[in-house]
Amino acid sequence: MEPIAALIIWALSLVILVFVIGAGVRVGMRWSRIDERKEQEARNQPAYRDGQSVFNYKPNKKFK
Repeated sequence: MEPIAALIIWALSLVILVFVIGAGVRVGMRWSRIDERKEQEARNQPAYRDGQSVFNYKPNKKFK
């Protein structure tokens, strides 16, 4: 009986691991799209205005 219980616990742990990895991939892809959008907006802006750079993209900025 014990090997069956161990197998069930192992299978449930594997399923939980798959869901955690899937959630991490979704969050990572969302952050990637946000960063890509910011990069594109920064590329579309003129590089210099009145002698000062207007490139304001900061990839490590925290979002709220």
